[in-house]
Amino acid sequence: MEANEQVLAFIKNNPNTNKVAISDATGIKGLPLFNILKKLQTEQQITSQGEGPDMTFSAVVEETPAGDNETPVVIEPIVPIVTPSTEETADKQNVTEDKAPLEEKKEEPVAKVTSTRNKDKYIFNAEEYGKGPLVRTVVAQYMIDHPSTTFKQLKEKFPDTLMKRFGVFEEMAKAKELSGTRDRYFFKSEHLIKTADKKTLSVCSQWTAGLIGPFLDVARKLGYDIS
Repeated sequence: MEANEQVLAFIKNNPNTNKVAISDATGIKGLPLFNILKKLQTEQQITSQGEGPDMTFSAVVEETPAGDNETPVVIEPIVPIVTPSTEETADKQNVTEDKAPLEEKKEEPVAKVTSTRNKDKYIFNAEEYGKGPLVRTVVAQYMIDHPSTTFKQLKEKFPDTLMKRFGVFEEMAKAKELSGTRDRYFFKSEHLIKTADKKTLSVCSQWTAGLIGPFLDVARKLGYDIS
């Protein structure tokens, strides 16, 4: 299977997926994956939603009316003779009626994706956050509440199993290394977190709908109210 087909097949089976998940599943990374996604979007085979780390991709699904390939003219048994002109007129009417719902159905998949995106917001400490910023804020709040926590102890509270590829957070040097050609962690100075043993941490930004659930369970067990 060619790379384009491999990426498209994965997106069809995993709607609302991001580049990290696509790369993990197909082994295609960096610029080659970027070019493939751009080509599929140009060909209108996939759509994208969101920006930056939160960008997700879904396949464009076209639905065809069930009777599109069938003969549109139906001769009722009570009519003994159907003249060519009557059949031709009925033919044109049926074709005209079939076209309208076909055009409407092509737009449905895109509308559904657009309407459900950007609703994954969470309230913590009376503020609204997306998935990545929420994780960063909760980890930072834990350090504020427990200032004597070391790097190792913080890892025990927020284990790497919650984000297997990148970890919930990493020291700056390792975070830069894992990021590669794009930022996969929060690197702005106001987003960095320091532990009691003088480690400077960057929290991972690559959180999806499938990954955020287990993190929320951990945060709530630590006593944080997130809705």
